[in-house]
Amino acid sequence: RNNGSFTASDVRDFGYFPPVSGTLTATYNSAAKTISGSARAEGMTVQFSGGPIPDSLYDYDAPASLSAVAGRWNVVSTTGESISINVTASGSVTTSGNGCTSTGSITPRPSGKNVFNISLTFGPAPCALPSATVTGIAVVYPLPTGQTQLIAAVTDSSRTFGVGVFGIR
Repeated sequence: RNNGSFTASDVRDFGYFPPVSGTLTATYNSAAKTISGSARAEGMTVQFSGGPIPDSLYDYDAPASLSAVAGRWNVVSTTGESISINVTASGSVTTSGNGCTSTGSITPRPSGKNVFNISLTFGPAPCALPSATVTGIAVVYPLPTGQTQLIAAVTDSSRTFGVGVFGIR
């Protein structure tokens, strides 16, 4: 990060198995909360741009609240699996899906921003990473429909495994 620009030479594209290395170059405007740039992997370049979603109820500058994420979530992973997630009021997490279970925690980021840190340890096979620990982030935000959206992504420490999940309740 440097004066409105960002570059990374150690990006991983988890759309491949195993994930492939790539690069990312972007510019951002902190005041306008916008970003644009390109990501390159496997000889392909993807352009991207984004900013605040009009009428979004998500407030990045508000502190994350465990009460917003606590409870049961039925989510779908980027690999197409259905997963059940249960989060207690204190931030303990259990997951189950396709014979795989995990336990861990979700905590508000120390920055005070509306983002959570996640840590999960998988159970034995048939989990893709038996007994391994993954870490990542999650955001939870209200939708105009009155429902709530959960988006989370985790990777292992070697960054050879990564998965995202999406759910609405």
